Order: sequence, then C-alpha cells, then structure tokens
Amino acid sequence: LVAKHDKLQAALHVEYAEAFITHKQLGKLIRKKKQHIKATDPEFKAMETAVHRAHRAEDDHVLSTRPELASLKKDGIPKQRFTSELGQVRVQLEAAGNKQLAALVADTARRQAALEARFPEAFESVDDAVKKRQAKRKSLNDDPGFQARNKAVVDAGKAIKGYEHKAAPNLAKLAAAAKAYVDSLKSSDDK
Repeated sequence: LVAKHDKLQAALHVEYAEAFITHKQLGKLIRKKKQHIKATDPEFKAMETAVHRAHRAEDDHVLSTRPELASLKKDGIPKQRFTSELGQVRVQLEAAGNKQLAALVADTARRQAALEARFPEAFESVDDAVKKRQAKRKSLNDDPGFQARNKAVVDAGKAIKGYEHKAAPNLAKLAAAAKAYVDSLKSSDDK
C-alpha cells in the first residue's frame, strides 16, 4: 500500500511539477536564473558592479568620518567587529542627518532599483514564486485529469490508514489522543 501511494504521489508530482515545487526548490531556481543572467548578460554584470561600488562608496564615507576604524580591519580583529563598528557609526551619521551619506544611500538605492527594474526575473522573491505556485495549484482544481490522479493518491493514503487501524486498533486511540492534546495546546495558547 505504501509503495503504491508513493508511486502515485511521485507520478503526480512529476506530471504537475509546477504545482508541487517546494519553497527551497523555488529559491534555488531564482538563484540559478540570477546566475545565468549574470553569466550571459554583460549589462547585468556592469549594473551590479555599479551597485557594489555605490555600497563601497557609502562605507568609505562612513570610514572617512572615523579613520580609526580602519585599524580594526588591519589588526587581525574579526571582520564581524569591524562590520559592527562601521554599522554603528553609520547609524549615528544617519541619525545626525549626514547629507553626503544620504546622497550616497540614495544613489545606491537608485542604482539597485534600476538593476531590479531591468532584470526583474533575477530578483523575484520566493514569496511571489510561492503565490504563483499556489495559483497554479488552484487552477488545477478545474482539471479532471489532475483531480482523478489526486483522488487516487488520497485514496491510497486512506487505504494505508485503514490498514494501520485494522492491524493495530490502538493507533486510532493514540491518534485521537494526540489530536485532543494538540487541540488543548492550541486552545490554551488562544487564551
């Protein structure tokens, strides 16, 4: 029964892969798209380099206001400490309304927005991809072939449960007790 269920489910997932792709797989696909664009489109690489240079210009400006931070970078002190100290000085400058830093930040944001507008597929969020997957899955509710195959998977799952309950009647009691316990936890969390 388990082998039959697994075989039916695997076939369904292969046939309708777009509807069953996992969150992790979606993230990998987005990263692969970005890597492919980066490798094949020189404009992407140039625009991304400009964004990185703009970020570096921000850090250089922050560093110019507190040159003693540069010694942290050279004295074998962990990189995290340098980054933390730099971040703290940056926050202080932003709070003080440093106009040059604000201009550099605006330039970086403008460059990043232009990059994302030019190559939106490289910056698609996983949440947006999940929404597309959910829409695809919902659209399959009108597909009789999908419905029949999905019902076969569900029926195979029910057959496994039925066999388990016949073979070990205590499983039904344990499942009911576990459900009652989980429900009691949920109701106590709601209070």
